[in-house]
Amino acid sequence: NSIASRKQDARLNENNRKAYKLVNLLRTHGKTYAEIARELNDGGYKTANGKIWQIVQVQRLLKI
Repeated sequence: NSIASRKQDARLNENNRKAYKLVNLLRTHGKTYAEIARELNDGGYKTANGKIWQIVQVQRLLKI
C-alpha cells in the first residue's frame, strides 16, 4: 500500500473517526498527547487495530 492509501484507510476506519473528534477537542483545550491517550483508553476507545492508545497513535491520528 502507498502512504496515501494507508492514510485513506485510516480516515475511513470507524475507531479512528470516533476518536478523532475527541482528540481534536482535547487538543484545542490544551491537553497533552499523553493525557489524550489516557482519556481515550479510559473511555473505551480502541485504535484502528483494536489496541489501546499510546502517544504516538494520538499524534498520527491528528496527521491523517
